[in-house]
Amino acid sequence: MPSDPAPPEAASALAARTRYGPLVLLLLFAATFPEVLSGSTPVPELLAHPSGFLLLLGLYGGGAVLVWEALARWRKGWLAVVPWGLAYGIAEEGLATKTFTDPHQQFAITGIPGAYGNLGGVEWVTVAGIDPFHAAVSIGLELLLIALLFPRLKGRSIVSDRALAIVGLAFAATVTLMFFTVDPDPLGPLAVPLVGFALLGVGLIVAGCRLPDGALAGWMRAPTPAASPRAFFAVAFGWLLALLVLFQIGSHLLPWAGILILLFVASGALSLGFLLTRSGWRENRPHQVAFVGGFAGAFVVWDVLLEALGDVGVLAFTAVFVALVVWIQRHPEGLGARGDDPGR
Repeated sequence: MPSDPAPPEAASALAARTRYGPLVLLLLFAATFPEVLSGSTPVPELLAHPSGFLLLLGLYGGGAVLVWEALARWRKGWLAVVPWGLAYGIAEEGLATKTFTDPHQQFAITGIPGAYGNLGGVEWVTVAGIDPFHAAVSIGLELLLIALLFPRLKGRSIVSDRALAIVGLAFAATVTLMFFTVDPDPLGPLAVPLVGFALLGVGLIVAGCRLPDGALAGWMRAPTPAASPRAFFAVAFGWLLALLVLFQIGSHLLPWAGILILLFVASGALSLGFLLTRSGWRENRPHQVAFVGGFAGAFVVWDVLLEALGDVGVLAFTAVFVALVVWIQRHPEGLGARGDDPGR
């Protein structure tokens, strides 16, 4: 979400060293919240396979850090999170796990049969459902949590050049390792869509880089939010819960995959349009917190169902997420507010 513009000295400052507090939290949030809260990785499985957690750190954590650093170093606003978050989703689901192109992977991960929504070797229901989730939750939510926890880090790097190189190599290595090990099926039949998704990912990265300065401000109705915090809560809650529910049972309710794809695209576009026009760029912290709270509320409802269905421990993660949101709401000064160097 948009935020107050950073002062010039903050926006132009690159980190001479790594800020370990924000970095560790971003890595942990990204590696656990999207997978665990959505039910993609059950808690017992996460605890039983530490090597799998390392993959999540390299994949989700690495992707989140790279996007944060791109925003800071290239001085881009929150609008760039959209194409870069979608590009991250392609790296994970389109290349690493190949969920976007392999019907076996789609069925194993989502339960959606491969014949449903498959066209040209691409699982379009999965693309329309998972990629926006990654952009909004796997990347956007995690960055917003760190921005709210460390307000003075707005527009600033959190890792040194050397650490950034290590993160980038770890991310690339994780994607490559998963590409060759997650799916044992022959890669030949998937070659054309895989190359297509790789090119699309590169195009999205370039699109984010080319976003003009002030593009987001031109769409705003006013410099301050044009809707109440409750409206931001409702938009986040409604979009995420509908996405989670429809993604799991939509193929059983709707015989035509095109309708489900249209619902995913339309709901995402309407929610994004709301944010682009009503967030404002100053005095919007309560609205940002409410938006995060909407995600938390959706996960509470979803995770109650998951816990009842046997995902033991997921509500404990949900409680941590909710407690974090409550703390942020009660401490607008964030962490590190009294020090000269936030997040040191």
